[in-house]
Amino acid sequence: MLCNLQIENIAIIEKASVDFVNGFNVLTGETGAGKSIIIDSINAVLGEKTSRELIRTGCVSANVSAYFVFVAKQVNELLVSMELPVESDGSLLLQRKLFRDGRNLCHVNGATVTVSVLHKIGMLLMNIHGQRDSQDLLNAEQHFQFVDNYGDLEPDFNVYKTAFEAWSSGKAELKKAMLAETDKERRMDLLQYQIRELEVADIKVGERDQLNMQKKMIRNLDKLNKALNGAFSSLDTAVASADHAVRCIEDAAKISPSVAALNTSLQEAIAILYDCREETSSVLSQVDGADADLEQIEERLDLLYRLSKKYGNDEAQMLAFLQECRDEYDTLVNAQAVIEKLQIQCEKAEQELFAVAQTLSEKRKIAAEKLRTCIEEELHFLDMPNASFVVNITDVEPTENGTDNIEFYITANPGEAAKPLAKVASGGELSRVMLAIKNALADKDVVGTLIFDEIDAGVSGRAAEKIGKKLKQAAQNRQVLCITHLSQIACRADEHFLIEKNVRDEKTYTSITALDTDGRINELARMNGGITLTQVHRDAARQLLVDAGVLT
Repeated sequence: MLCNLQIENIAIIEKASVDFVNGFNVLTGETGAGKSIIIDSINAVLGEKTSRELIRTGCVSANVSAYFVFVAKQVNELLVSMELPVESDGSLLLQRKLFRDGRNLCHVNGATVTVSVLHKIGMLLMNIHGQRDSQDLLNAEQHFQFVDNYGDLEPDFNVYKTAFEAWSSGKAELKKAMLAETDKERRMDLLQYQIRELEVADIKVGERDQLNMQKKMIRNLDKLNKALNGAFSSLDTAVASADHAVRCIEDAAKISPSVAALNTSLQEAIAILYDCREETSSVLSQVDGADADLEQIEERLDLLYRLSKKYGNDEAQMLAFLQECRDEYDTLVNAQAVIEKLQIQCEKAEQELFAVAQTLSEKRKIAAEKLRTCIEEELHFLDMPNASFVVNITDVEPTENGTDNIEFYITANPGEAAKPLAKVASGGELSRVMLAIKNALADKDVVGTLIFDEIDAGVSGRAAEKIGKKLKQAAQNRQVLCITHLSQIACRADEHFLIEKNVRDEKTYTSITALDTDGRINELARMNGGITLTQVHRDAARQLLVDAGVLT
């Protein structure tokens, strides 16, 4: 359960700390006092999306922390799986700091986490039910989820989804193959032409670079010849000079043996000079016939350029395109065999899909009848004694949600046929249907805290009293927080908090106060009587607390 909530610099709340009790907690106050800010703050610390506009004017950041005790084992199991700290006493501290530049700083038991991790944990801690949840009831496409949740059918639904995805992808692949078959001959002709053109070209990777180098060399033949001939002449002279030097050293060594060592170095130099002269001569012989290849090089480069415009920027891309054409051509040659294989796979996938769909559908019908009975009983208690609730199920073609179209129908008056909930339910009826569903699904949820944000909209009088009793009953097994404008609900709280807005020094501040008995009487009197309170209002408020069993 949520034990303590601390808020700092959220909207008009400068600083607040609230200690909630394990039971029925009610928050009341004038419209605009800041009740919705409490919900916004809780949403923020649970990892929901928030706006930087939530930060109090003039502040660069805002903080929210929530301290929980007696968390469910599923929460600790999730913490362990995420390698986050787990407290031995079953407590849990969530913290989130919001910055005006959009940054977030989140912690779980002191460990830094992302907003998404905070959200995963928050989903197991609290459920917030507001007027928008009632609007979900108007969307018939979502009704199957209520039935599946009630019947614990998530495993069956996941099996169906896997089968549906396999069937859908198989159908798409078969359709693609069959469309390709109708255009096969034209496509094969084109592929044959492209393959033949590229194979005849016999492209080599790096070929264009090599050809361009040869082309550049040929266009500078005169300079190249002159330079190479000069080099050859100098090397030839150097070899001759070195030979002469060797003979001179040999003569000198006869007179002075110490100079004989020079002969070895000269012999090595002569070998190097000789190799350079021969290599230069070889290059010269190649250059002499190079000018005859220029036309062939130009033609080859032109061919490679034209092919690159069609098949790829360079040789590697053109060769890759060639392989793709070969692979596609082979596929088309065997297209009929592929289609037959895909047809067999689709038939098998369809059989498996309808088998699991039938299983899911049968379980849904059983769960739907139990849910119908449960919701109808809840509605009768919530001052709709003649309500008839129907879970209408019709067969449809397979969709991602199953082969069942599930829609809630209701009639509140005897003698009238049940009609779609979205078309006939009033705001007050929607609130009660939503509360009935939440109560029916309560045992399916592991969260320890339920928050009802003005779910009592559109009801009053006896219906409000019944809702108050039902919320009090729900709080026997888990913590309930309720924001309400109805005294019939507020009077049953185990702890009553007043949210007030004040202006000081031209700034707005919101305070949250846990009320004592006198405070509760005054607040209930205000809720019933308006601005001017009389003793009659206070006596009536006291009587509400007596009737609720809070006072004797």
